[in-house]
Amino acid sequence: MRAGAGLVLAAGLLLPGCAGYWEHRGLDLMDSWRFRVLGVGFHASVRATHFLQAGLGMGIPGLMEGNGIGMVGRQVGLRLNPTFIAEAGLAPLAHVRTADGTVRGIVLGRTSFYEHAMPEPSWTFAPSPIAYRRVYDRGLFEVGGSLYWILGLDFGFDPLEFADFILGFATLDIMSDDPSRLPEDHPQSRDHHEQDRGP
Repeated sequence: MRAGAGLVLAAGLLLPGCAGYWEHRGLDLMDSWRFRVLGVGFHASVRATHFLQAGLGMGIPGLMEGNGIGMVGRQVGLRLNPTFIAEAGLAPLAHVRTADGTVRGIVLGRTSFYEHAMPEPSWTFAPSPIAYRRVYDRGLFEVGGSLYWILGLDFGFDPLEFADFILGFATLDIMSDDPSRLPEDHPQSRDHHEQDRGP
């Protein structure tokens, strides 16, 4: 019975209709990582999830209209968002960070969200990882750091996104970010990122 189920699964993965399966796994793996070099500013930060982080300063993580080198989730290449960051504080006491106008903050353990489309910030003690990532370049449980002293370096790893990658082999999409489930204007949509990068 187990052998038969294994053969059915293997056959399903090889069918032409499942060609997007491996593409989705690759994109999920990319979502787990942030790494970019080049930038200007004076900024340093370290994070062990959103709930435990510290940072101070501001910077432009790229030269010439956001041009940098690296990978921010599914964005890979030279032109990577965000193009401006500012950060200050120590979480969970009080910390705030803005990335191209999208703000994530925490005060005494309570998380705030602000985006351009929102009339006012929202606050919660239990933020949704999916909502946290919306139009934002970091994950709720991401670990990493950045240092900009004239030129800069930024890196991070998101264990929840990596779990999404692993579970994806069983066709589970806990982050609801497989391209087939996303509208074209969603910030994690592949087509949307290609438009962001420009020609």
